Amino acid sequence: MDKEIRNNQILSITDSALLGSHSGFLKEDQKYHDAFKGLTNEGVLVYPRSEKAQEGSIAYHPIFGPVYYSSWWRFSTEDFIEDLKAAEANPAIGAHLLHIDSPGGEVFFVHEAFEAVKALTKPCIALIDSCGASAAYWIACAADKIYASSIFSNVGSIGVMSTFYDDREEMKKWGVKKIELYSSYSDLKNKIYKDVLDGKVEEFIKTRLDPLAKQFIDDVCSVRTIAEDSEALRGKIYYAMNAMPEGLIDGRSTLEEVIAELQNLMPAPADEPTIDINNLKIQL
Repeated sequence: MDKEIRNNQILSITDSALLGSHSGFLKEDQKYHDAFKGLTNEGVLVYPRSEKAQEGSIAYHPIFGPVYYSSWWRFSTEDFIEDLKAAEANPAIGAHLLHIDSPGGEVFFVHEAFEAVKALTKPCIALIDSCGASAAYWIACAADKIYASSIFSNVGSIGVMSTFYDDREEMKKWGVKKIELYSSYSDLKNKIYKDVLDGKVEEFIKTRLDPLAKQFIDDVCSVRTIAEDSEALRGKIYYAMNAMPEGLIDGRSTLEEVIAELQNLMPAPADEPTIDINNLKIQL
């Protein structure tokens, strides 16, 4: 596959300028699993796959940095779905907390992550710190409630984009000539990508981007009440103070307040069984 095509990736991500403006993202030398450091089995927040969680624990799902489909080093929707399943199956865990500071990312498998959150039977709240945009918002919107920790949290950017890098002129300048050979049976192979490089973008937008954007919008509207003519559905990003009137979030909250709310939403533990010895009948 061509270098230009390899470099293409369909994303649901907000403006690249935001990537460097948020304090909550993992640093380059940190791996995603560092976000779980500090969690203990005795605490309220626990690793979703913990086998020693105490009753009434809350599964902690940090969605920090760019979203990927499959990655051990960074947040991945593939692992996230498995975390949700593990926490749902653990009787000691009573709720989920999605802690979000992400501009979005790789679009593949985000719809499936959305569906997995939507299908949860235990209470789930999403808390957005500096940014919950694009793919990250797609996941967050399936939670029972969405809060922002600041009036200046960035929320929204409901949309899909794709970037191509055309290095043909640069290669030509270096005297590199590329020759491609295609089977006579493969006349459409890579055509849609080559058309983009030649300035013919309509088919790519219509067949590759629009279906993804439509699904994104449909998913959001299936769980949030947003006006059909809202600019939020066209990719606009908002500060939290303006995102709430648009229906994107439910208000502001702190981490401590979200934990307390989730604890109140969890069903009370069943009473220990008691035996009335006065009414006990024993047959010999």
